[in-house]
Formats: sequence, C-alpha cells, structure tokens
Amino acid sequence: MTERFRNPVIKYTTDTLKTLPGSILYFYQNGTSTPKTVYADKNKVTSLGATVTADSAGIFVPIFLDGTYRVTLKNAAGVTQTGWPVDNVGGEDTTGQFDDWSSITVYTEGDIVTGSNGLRYVAIFNASQNLNQDPTTATTFWDELRLTLEWDSLSNFSINDRVFYSGGEYISLQNANTGNTPASSSAWWKKLKDHDQWNSATTYGSGAYVYEGDLRYKSMQAANTNHTPSTDTAFTWWKPESRVYVEAVPQLIKIKYLSGGGALSAEWENALTDASTYTLPLANSVPVDTVILISKADVARNLTPAFDCSGADTILWLSGTATGINIDVLWGDCIRLSSNGTNQWRS
Repeated sequence: MTERFRNPVIKYTTDTLKTLPGSILYFYQNGTSTPKTVYADKNKVTSLGATVTADSAGIFVPIFLDGTYRVTLKNAAGVTQTGWPVDNVGGEDTTGQFDDWSSITVYTEGDIVTGSNGLRYVAIFNASQNLNQDPTTATTFWDELRLTLEWDSLSNFSINDRVFYSGGEYISLQNANTGNTPASSSAWWKKLKDHDQWNSATTYGSGAYVYEGDLRYKSMQAANTNHTPSTDTAFTWWKPESRVYVEAVPQLIKIKYLSGGGALSAEWENALTDASTYTLPLANSVPVDTVILISKADVARNLTPAFDCSGADTILWLSGTATGINIDVLWGDCIRLSSNGTNQWRS
C-alpha cells in the first residue's frame, strides 16, 4: 500500500512570515460556532478537545479530524489571523459513512452522513445532483435515517427513536427518555405492533394486532390462541384491518387492474382494462358495508366492460333491481357498491 507523504510539522506564520508561538487552532462543527473535538491519533482514542495550542516555536502536535470542520487560527493574544476561519476542512478527505456532511463533497445514492443537527441522513440522489444540498433542509435529496437499537437503561433516547426490547419494537414518545423500561412505561414508549406476524403458539389479547401475509388483523377476543386470521370468515376471533372501519364503511387501500373477465375483489378499486364481463362476489361472503369500487382504466376508455352478480345476489341500481350492469363507452366515473351482508350490492 502506498500513501502520499504529508508534512508532519504543522506550523503557521503571520502575513509578514513571522512565527506564531503559542498560537491556537479552534475547531468547530462545519459552518457553525459549536466546538468540535479533534484527536491525537487516527483511531480517535485520545481527545485534544476543540482547541489546540502551539509550542514556543509555533509548532502544533499532529491533529486528526473526525469529519468536516470550521477552523480558526488566532495568535497568543487572541487575534484572528488573516484568511481565517475556514469551512469544509477535512471534507475532501472524508469517505467514511456517518461522517459530517460537507458542502464540497459529491454524494451518491446510499451515502450516509451526519447533519448539523446530529441526525443521520441517507442520500437518495446520485452524482453531481447531490452537491451542496444540506440534508437538514434538502428533503428531496436526503432521507432521515432512524436506527433501531437494543434498549439500554443508560441510553438517552429522543422522541421517535426506536428500540428493541424483549422481542418487541417500541418508539419513544418523549425526549430525555432515560431508564424508562419500554414494556412498563406507556407514557414514554409505544409498542409498534404492526410488525408482529401471527403465530399459532402465541396467545393474543383483545385488541392485539398481527400480520398474516401482507394483511393486518385485530384480535376480537382475549385468550386468542391458534385461530388462523385468514380462515376466520365469521370474524369471531379476528377482524381484517385491511378494512379500516369509519362509521362501518371500509377504506379501500389497493387498486387492482383486471383483464379477461372474472371475479372482482372486495375492498379494492377494480380498474377494468378491457370489454370482458366481471362478477361480483356473493354479498354474504363479505362483512356488511364492504365496498367495491369499479372504474375504467384509460386503456378501456372506449370499451364496454360489464359486471354481474354471483349466484342469486342482486344489484340495487338507481332504485331498481338488476342482475348486471353494462358500462357504456361514455361512462368515465367510478361506481361505488357496498354489500348489505346478505344478498344485495347497492350503490
């Protein structure tokens, strides 16, 4: 391995080339007046503090940086020397992840830096686009990076910090959160249940949330053990939370683009892309007030798709009863149908 030789003697002079015995270097966070530590070794074991004083010959000890700095040089009397302070010192030599952000460094997608607010950010833009884009303000160039840590009673957590504790994941609700056990300090921590996958051996209480596949379910009873959420069609033990009930009306969260005919999907927006015939599921096969939205995709704008009821179910449409609806070529809005839970879909 080869490495360029750098002058190990750090020595500065005045404008008239006079030495500066007892001169002082002041180190700050880049672009600020907040002191920042430098080190006597490359492993950052021995701290020199945020100021370093030269000896009687004006020579400084070797100094190692931790990211990017603003640096000021003053003489022994405290007079700032010409040309100082200087920002972005060290940034051009910094390549490590989590180093301080530098305005002169070009970042690529996936680079991780520390902002002036002490938070971590990951770059989402490549190459020269991400130059001089401060992560604390340029949100289109950076995403804030939150790390999930193992909880420790000595750590000081801030609001929205995430930790693992006893197999669960928790989010901090307050700043200065130290020594508060996540499982027993509800004023300080909230358990994130959305990531819990259903387990047949686990006993769930009423109101517990689990995932089975990509669908979320809410437990309807206490002592809920070994009841598979997806097969509980009577909703005795689990209610599927893909339906978010507000006044008994579910919220649609997914769009399915369909072609070739066949069955429509409940709780989805069904965008029809051809002129085929589509079928509604039985109204009694879904909970009451389950909604289906039926729309034409742009590719089907000049076609005439149709849909029918399955079995003996009927559709109430414009105060009449029908077994099917044909969508004409001029229709462009979305039809909204809800189930009565027994035998009808209604508009």
